[in-house]
Amino acid sequence: MQGLLTRSFRNFVLKTQGRAFWQQVQRSSGLDDDTAPAIAKDSPDELARLVTATARACGHGRDAVLQDLGRYVFTPPDGAFMLRQCRLSALDFAEFLHVLPELVQRMQRFLPGLPLPHLEVQQTQGSRFRLTLTAASPDAAPFVLGALRAVAEDFGASVLFALCGSPAAPVIMVDVLRPGQCHTAAVVLAPLARTG
Repeated sequence: MQGLLTRSFRNFVLKTQGRAFWQQVQRSSGLDDDTAPAIAKDSPDELARLVTATARACGHGRDAVLQDLGRYVFTPPDGAFMLRQCRLSALDFAEFLHVLPELVQRMQRFLPGLPLPHLEVQQTQGSRFRLTLTAASPDAAPFVLGALRAVAEDFGASVLFALCGSPAAPVIMVDVLRPGQCHTAAVVLAPLARTG
């Protein structure tokens, strides 16, 4: 399953930055082989090196790149399937947050090798939610935050997010200002800014 994440990352960089940028990222990460079998067998360490090399080449932090990746994976056309699963689970974004832990469990059954975090969702007051991630890699929280942004945009919700907690126990605070509703509006992904 790690190869699936790296293929998604490769497609994300190719679509937002182009082939020359991707080749530069591969060289600076020490991974020059761009063949499908090599990508299918890669390790978490290789993906982490690609993310770090991309962040360095763009002049962004790793968290920003991982948020953009999470958003990309849940944005049409490439993320249409994932987004559809989220959209069909709830009538609005606030309801989606309540069913999110169950969705993650279902995804783990269908994609057992995918390193998904365990999520605990608490509605702390009114429309404020606290998402606690456990058993997650340090890169999971910014990725999940990016995915949540894409889903919120698709619901048409107005939401404020804050990433807090520690790397070992990250927390995403979510303030739902307007929950939106289920619809099929397209989401436009802004590419990373190029440097140089």
